[in-house]
Amino acid sequence: MIDVKDFGLARAQGIQLVSTEWFFSGKTEMHSDNDRFECQNCNHPELGKSYEIKKGNGIILWVCSKCMLDLCKNAFRHWKEAEIVSEIERAEAIYTKDRRRKERRKVTAPLMEAFPDVFSQDFMFSRNDGYSAYDIFLFKTYAKLIGVPMDVTDFDISSRTDELRNSIERIPKPLFDEIREALPDEWQTKLERHFKEGRVESTCKFKSKP
Repeated sequence: MIDVKDFGLARAQGIQLVSTEWFFSGKTEMHSDNDRFECQNCNHPELGKSYEIKKGNGIILWVCSKCMLDLCKNAFRHWKEAEIVSEIERAEAIYTKDRRRKERRKVTAPLMEAFPDVFSQDFMFSRNDGYSAYDIFLFKTYAKLIGVPMDVTDFDISSRTDELRNSIERIPKPLFDEIREALPDEWQTKLERHFKEGRVESTCKFKSKP
């Protein structure tokens, strides 16, 4: 069992520790019923979700949500439970954002090297407002040519501008099938309903906030 006086939380990306001993890295794992994953601190069986906690010397344990919360409560007695939960979620969000950024770089860096005329620095910098549906399809098509694996869920299709929203509204069914998991749930649902009406290409207009 972990000594709670040695427990800390990841306070910032990078990771700045409250404690020099155990801390929550921000990394979590989801488990299916078949995994039968046990908490490595209390041995609670068949976890749906586990949290990675690390020690300064590199030791790693995967713990259940109850241990995660109890460790935080005992280590930070002056915090309210809502504050602890918020801090855990914040650390998890930071880790996920950083992991997805690194995974995107594993795709875009080789593409820029292999196809500099297509994926120039100017092309990448012009995507500050987010990727369009066609950008994702372009990445996926060229990544296949050079054998670079790509998970479209690491790329977010933005609908922040009129141009980006229009690119989604006009998306044809074959393209939708290729990049659907990169779309927000709302757009997936609306486009699925639209295509079920038997239309080959989307022309529907959605009321989305910029």
